[in-house]
Amino acid sequence: MLTGSLPLTLALLTALLLLLLLAVLLLQGEDLTDCVVDSRGVHVRRYLLHPTPVKLLARLRSPALMAQVTDSNGTPLVAVASRDVPWSAIARVQLWPEKTTVLIYSPYWWTAADLPCTPFTYADTLAYIRDKIGRKKSVSLPPELIQPPAPKQPKTPPRESWQPPESVIVLRDDPLPEADEPLPVPEAGEAAPPAEEDIPFAEEPPAMTEADDTAPWS
Repeated sequence: MLTGSLPLTLALLTALLLLLLLAVLLLQGEDLTDCVVDSRGVHVRRYLLHPTPVKLLARLRSPALMAQVTDSNGTPLVAVASRDVPWSAIARVQLWPEKTTVLIYSPYWWTAADLPCTPFTYADTLAYIRDKIGRKKSVSLPPELIQPPAPKQPKTPPRESWQPPESVIVLRDDPLPEADEPLPVPEAGEAAPPAEEDIPFAEEPPAMTEADDTAPWS
């Protein structure tokens, strides 16, 4: 009899656990996920809409968070979870195209964040992630996020150091100017022209004295 009642007991316990789990999920209420991808990494914030102490307890959160409730466009909400994953910590990325969702793993085996996108932001999000980690060999990426390596730029030759110019010698192609014609050589019997130093100079007049200056004029 005990052997026959054991499967029934296990079935009842399983059904109770499933009902309890369903009740907890229903009591958690509706939440809102805010995802931001920027130069620092991936940031995910989860907000509970229309929070109550029971909903917070169902999410294993303290009812004291009710003091942090804010009003966003007429809807009360409170932050219940946040996650920041820098680009350097991402180990793997997976895509869920049917749900337009990006799964971020850090480390390789742990889902650190999920990015639910809209059909309008899905392509832009993939392009931004591709630009950030598309060339990292240490990150496991799907083919859609792998970016080809950048083309190698040609090496520029090193600039030569400046050297002072050497002395320049200009070679003239035109002939040198002819020298002055030599003086004619006197023939025999003619007197040679006087040398420059033999030409007499006119004698200077004698200097006037004080007596000459005061002498009457004749």
